Amino acid sequence: MSNHLHQLTMSFKPEQDRMLLRVSTNDGTEFQFWLTRRFIKILWTALLQVIQDKPKVIQDKPKVIQRNPKPGGDLLPGVRDAIIAMEHKEMVQSADFSQKHEEGKVHANAKTGPLLVVGLSVVAIADQKTRITLKTKDGEGLSFGLTKQLLHALCQMVISTTNKAEWNLGLTVGDAAAIIVPDQSRVH
Repeated sequence: MSNHLHQLTMSFKPEQDRMLLRVSTNDGTEFQFWLTRRFIKILWTALLQVIQDKPKVIQDKPKVIQRNPKPGGDLLPGVRDAIIAMEHKEMVQSADFSQKHEEGKVHANAKTGPLLVVGLSVVAIADQKTRITLKTKDGEGLSFGLTKQLLHALCQMVISTTNKAEWNLGLTVGDAAAIIVPDQSRVH
């Protein structure tokens, strides 16, 4: 099933030792999914792959900071990680995490409860959008699209929820430590 996303929330349920992902669509339907620690690691790898493939600066100015210029001109790894970290910070700061999950939606899986996710597909599509498809063992599933900002917001939700769960996954987007700040004490 493919729907337009209305709201996305994630919480940790200690009694299940799982994340509960709630996805509401614009037609008033809510889907609930269980995400295990093992699955979060798989999801995280896929989300990072999409983010790392197209940092903003590479698209806008492909010749900035090159190492051994060649077709496609790769950025130095530390610079690329710093750009990704800055972009993530910018996107997360402009996202709205203040809204509680809207209640009163029609629960698509009310009879079975949350569905356990066992597979996924994360694909970058046109116009800086990403399509995520969650799959369950029963063949059920849900596809939804994320803008670049929502992709970064989802990443931030995964980071904060895994930290609350104390899963010790050490998830980060980019490397903020790679941002080089000039030493002000050396200015002549």
